[in-house]
Amino acid sequence: TALHFVMQHIDFNRGDFEEQIREMVAKDLLTEQQAGSVDGDKIRQFFRSPLGARMMAAKKVSREVPFQIEIPCSELYPDMREKIYQGETVLLQGIIDCCFEEEDGMVLLDYKTDYVPEGRAEIIGNKYRIQIDCYARALEMLTGKKVKEKYIYLFSIGETLEY
Repeated sequence: TALHFVMQHIDFNRGDFEEQIREMVAKDLLTEQQAGSVDGDKIRQFFRSPLGARMMAAKKVSREVPFQIEIPCSELYPDMREKIYQGETVLLQGIIDCCFEEEDGMVLLDYKTDYVPEGRAEIIGNKYRIQIDCYARALEMLTGKKVKEKYIYLFSIGETLEY
C-alpha cells in the first residue's frame, strides 16, 4: 500500500524520489515505517523502463481511478449453471492503479509488489489475468475509449507483463 500511495502522488517529472518520499513523511502522509518500505531505486527503475518512459510522455495520465461495474455472474464464475443464474450480475468495484492515453488509445497499468520466484513471472500473470481484463472493461466504460494495451509492472523484479 505504501508503494501504491507513493506512485499515486509522486511527481515523476521531478525525479528526486527519495526526497519526495521524505516530504510525504514530513507532511504526515506516510509514516517513517511506510516510507522505509518504499525503495526509490525500484521506482527509478520503473520510470527508466520503456513502459515508464511511455507513461511520462503520455498526453494524459490518471492514477488511482475508482470504478464500479456490473458483470454477468457467468463471466466471473463459469461453473454457474446458465439457466439458474441467467441475468444475475456481480457488482465489481476496484481502483485502477494507472492508465494513460496515447494517440491510438488507452494503456492500462497495474502495479504489483508480490514476491515473484525467479523466472516465474507467469505465475503472477495468470493470477491477475481476470482482474486486468475486468479493469480494462471498466476503463473503456469510464472513458469511452479503447484500451489498446494492458500491463502489470512487477516492482519486486522490475519486469513488465503484457496481456
